[in-house]
Amino acid sequence: MALIRKTSANAGFSWWLLLLPAIGISAAAFFAYIMFVTIPSEMYVLHNGVEANAEITRVWHETSRDAKGRKRTTHFADLTWQDQKGLPHRFERLFIGQDAYRELDAAKSAGKTTLIRYDSLGHYPTPFLLADRAYRESDWGFAKWGVIGFGLFALWGVWLMRRAWIKSRNESLAAG
Repeated sequence: MALIRKTSANAGFSWWLLLLPAIGISAAAFFAYIMFVTIPSEMYVLHNGVEANAEITRVWHETSRDAKGRKRTTHFADLTWQDQKGLPHRFERLFIGQDAYRELDAAKSAGKTTLIRYDSLGHYPTPFLLADRAYRESDWGFAKWGVIGFGLFALWGVWLMRRAWIKSRNESLAAG
C-alpha cells in the first residue's frame, strides 16, 4: 500500500508545467530581441539619419490566411533615393503600416516622393519612412508590453511549477 501511495504522491507534480516558463521565456526573448536589436537600429536611423526624398517605385499588399482562416494583410513598399554624394540607393520590400500604405499609394499615383531617413554610414541598411512613424512607434510600445507580459507569464509559470513541486515533495515525505 505504501508503494501505491508513493506512486500516487509522485504523480502530484505535473511535468507539463515545465512548458509554461519555457513558452514565456521564449516569447519574452523574441520581444526582447525586437526591443534591444531592431528598435534601437530604427531609432538610430530616425534620430541620426540623413533626410532624403525617396521615389516610391512600388507599393503593394499581400493577403494570407492563418490556420483559423482569418485574413491577414501585410503592406510593403520599394523605395529608391540618392544619398548626399548623389549615389543611388534602393530598398525593396520595406514593411509598412496600413496608413502609410494609403499615403504612399496616393503619393505614387500623383508622382510625388516621400520623406525618409537613412544611415549615411551604412551600418543600418533599412531606411526609416517618416510617413510610417506612428505605426513604428506603436510597434515599439507593443514590443515593450510583450517583454513585460511574457516575462510575467514566465514568472507565473515558475511559481506554479515550484508550488506543484513542493506539494508533491511534501506528499511524498508524508507518505514515506
